[in-house]
Amino acid sequence: MNDSTAAATEAVKPASYAPEVQTDGTGHWYGNALRFQTAHEAEAQVADLSMRWTLVRDTRVVPTSDPPNYRWDSTVGLVRLASCG
Repeated sequence: MNDSTAAATEAVKPASYAPEVQTDGTGHWYGNALRFQTAHEAEAQVADLSMRWTLVRDTRVVPTSDPPNYRWDSTVGLVRLASCG
C-alpha cells in the first residue's frame, strides 16, 4: 500500500458505528443516537436489544461520521463515554 492509498483508506474510515433494527414490513431501518467505536460493540448491543424487543425482524450496523458516545460492556451493557458529558 503506498502513501496515497493509505491516506485514502484512512479518510473513509468511519468515526463510529450505529446499530439499527427493522421492526415492520416497510423495509425501513430505525436507529437512535447510540454510536460505538467498533462494529463489534454495535453488533453486540443490537443483538442484546433484539433479544428483549419482540418486534425486531432484522438488525444491522452502519458506519457513521459521528463521534462514539457509548461502549458495550458484556457484563453491564451500555456504558456512556465520559467525553460525552
